[in-house]
Amino acid sequence: MKDRIQIDGVWYIKENKQEPLDIIFYDGAVYEDDNYCIEASRDKEYKSIDIEVLDKNTNTKEYIDSQEYIKDVINGNNVDFMNGELLRDFLINLNWII
Repeated sequence: MKDRIQIDGVWYIKENKQEPLDIIFYDGAVYEDDNYCIEASRDKEYKSIDIEVLDKNTNTKEYIDSQEYIKDVINGNNVDFMNGELLRDFLINLNWII
């Protein structure tokens, strides 16, 4: 027999305990000036890094999630979009990325 409860003369079946939520915890950092907003986040479990770059002048966004591409930017390569040098400086200053 299922576990039941009566409320105001109406019988209800008690629900099973809910499973815990799968919550992702992350580290993050943001740099913003008059022209750009750069946001980086790192998943604490998988250590993957995601970067979003917003060019405020053109209102365009770049999403970067390739770990190899990020390493190339840090090493001075792949700085051909938007303000690549600014992105590189931002990444170098995040000690948790490297």
